[in-house]
Amino acid sequence: MTRFIIFMCLLAVQFNRGLSVKTVIFINGKSPKLTVTEEGASKCVVETNNGQKYTYKPNCSLIDENTRLYGDSYYSCSLSITKPILNDTGYWKIIQYNKDKKFQIYDYYIYSGMEGTISPGKTIKVYEGYYVSAKIANELGDIIACNVTNSKKETFDVLSESKKNVEKYGRCGVRILVNSEHHGEWHLRAIYKSNELVSAIFNLDVQNEDEVIKEQQNITLALRSPAKITLDGIKPTYCQLTDSHGVKLPLTIGKCEYDIATVTPYHGGLWKARYGLNGRLIPVEVDIMITTYDSEAVITNVNVTKHGVNILCRVRKTPQDPLQYCLFINPNGTMLQISPGVGSGKYEFYQGTNEEITCGMTIHEPEEYDYGIWRCEMAVKGLSEVDTYGSILYVDYNQSQDTPSKNSKFALPKRITTFAENVMVKRNDSFKIKCSTNTVLNYCWLRSPIGTTYSVTTVNNVLPPKTFLYEGLGFSRGECGAFINNAVNEYQGKWSCYMGIKNHSEIEATVWVTVADNYVLAEEKELTFSGENNLNLSCHLLPNLNNNIDYCRWIRPGGRGIRYDTNHRYMFEIYERRCELIILGKNFQAEDVGRWTCVVGLTGESIQEVSTGIDINTSFRQSVIVTDIVIGASILLAIAMSFIIFTNFRKKRSATTLSKLPPPYDVVYINGIPSKSMT
Repeated sequence: MTRFIIFMCLLAVQFNRGLSVKTVIFINGKSPKLTVTEEGASKCVVETNNGQKYTYKPNCSLIDENTRLYGDSYYSCSLSITKPILNDTGYWKIIQYNKDKKFQIYDYYIYSGMEGTISPGKTIKVYEGYYVSAKIANELGDIIACNVTNSKKETFDVLSESKKNVEKYGRCGVRILVNSEHHGEWHLRAIYKSNELVSAIFNLDVQNEDEVIKEQQNITLALRSPAKITLDGIKPTYCQLTDSHGVKLPLTIGKCEYDIATVTPYHGGLWKARYGLNGRLIPVEVDIMITTYDSEAVITNVNVTKHGVNILCRVRKTPQDPLQYCLFINPNGTMLQISPGVGSGKYEFYQGTNEEITCGMTIHEPEEYDYGIWRCEMAVKGLSEVDTYGSILYVDYNQSQDTPSKNSKFALPKRITTFAENVMVKRNDSFKIKCSTNTVLNYCWLRSPIGTTYSVTTVNNVLPPKTFLYEGLGFSRGECGAFINNAVNEYQGKWSCYMGIKNHSEIEATVWVTVADNYVLAEEKELTFSGENNLNLSCHLLPNLNNNIDYCRWIRPGGRGIRYDTNHRYMFEIYERRCELIILGKNFQAEDVGRWTCVVGLTGESIQEVSTGIDINTSFRQSVIVTDIVIGASILLAIAMSFIIFTNFRKKRSATTLSKLPPPYDVVYINGIPSKSMT
């Protein structure tokens, strides 16, 4: 504001009223000054805008008590108008007489000025080739002139004159087809019939179209890490990104970026950015090529030359991280440690790029045993620990020494084999499913016994449904491993492990999962005694249990343990992870038939027992013999009991009969004739 007032009050601007007329503008009651530059004045005459004339001498006081005019110099006729009003505007004239009687006439035109407002704003940013429209927003009445001073300090009245690429806009404004020459400050002055003048300044910030970022941007992101996709060097008003799958992301304001919580292979590919710039009507479109890489993965190369083979493993780590060791394992299992600059006549160190950690070896004049599957293993010391990396390489026998070639992709072995480990786990415990092959993998997935399919991801964050977290040596080592948090009944049975081979199709391996009720499991849940054979009862701990066996005890079908008086019928064995009981066939008894219980005491600070059951049955022939014996014994026992009961019954009956007879008597002879006599 201060800058504007000083400019308006002091600067003499020559408008279209004539070159000899000086323009004087007063703003907000500030005293305008009618300046005479030549000195040596002896007498002065001023003629006001309404024709009044006053004579005065050069001084710095009121020139006439009937005026508001003050002298402004002791040497010239300059004067000021105090408390100016709109009626003071118009033509004024000063005649300065010098001591030699010569005089000079000075013409002035006074305006009542005010600072105006530019529409749309004081600073307009625009790119070359676009139009800019700016005008004074204030309107005070009939306009008689619109003076424009451009960035080159050229002044013209846009109402009556025209310039190249500049035309009138509004009552007092300009419409400009912009190029680089228009960059800078522009001044508009609207002059009204009422001798009022409105002045406004705007700055034209012309941007170079050649500096707009339009070429493809290349961004590399590490898998399993957070990342930000961003376009540097621009200040967009808005931006919208479209990912490589055609999905448009939400509009962002004032920046062109997108935060990725965890980078996955999904984020790779060609993205597009459309962003707007101040001063540009059409948005800018930029291609963004996103390349994802596994910072933990090992990149392999096999280069067959005329006299040898170069095999190389490398990881995307900074060369400042020291390589602890570099090992190669040949197809026969022989391990070779490779050190920089060291080698034998056949094997020696091979240097890769200096921008990555590399483990390389040259095989001179390879022989038949050098062809096949090689493995590389290396360790890199990080900030807090040593990280190990490894991968599989295949040296193809068909790549003869006479036809050298460079194999940048992984070559497949002639015969692809699979490996799998069956799993035993206690219900509700976590477990791992693992399968592997002799070549590098890109991915793997699983199919459960009931047909549910599960993805296996290396991204350790909140897992989506039907997804397991990868746990294993790494795809580069040919291993698929899935961590499963909770063993439930539906997980028991045959699992199919599908492994996606790099540069090839999928292969399948089978993993059998057993979900147990306890940490101890019977080798066989049911045994049969045929009458002669020994019975071997065995139970073992589940592989995922860290404890070992402290002791074993057995409970017989009758609920009793094995006492000292029955030891001769059994034999015991205790191992680190297994308990065994042998029932001798020659001493087998009927009481051995039924449910046996294997009880295992686990090692640890406190006593903890786990148990499982084993059922013992008998064969048909043995069952018949035992049954016959039991039936025969039952019959004999019934006969014996019947005989005893019958004998007791007869004795009781005889006693009862005798008690009912008359008392005994003696025979007496009287006169030779027998006679009964009671005794």
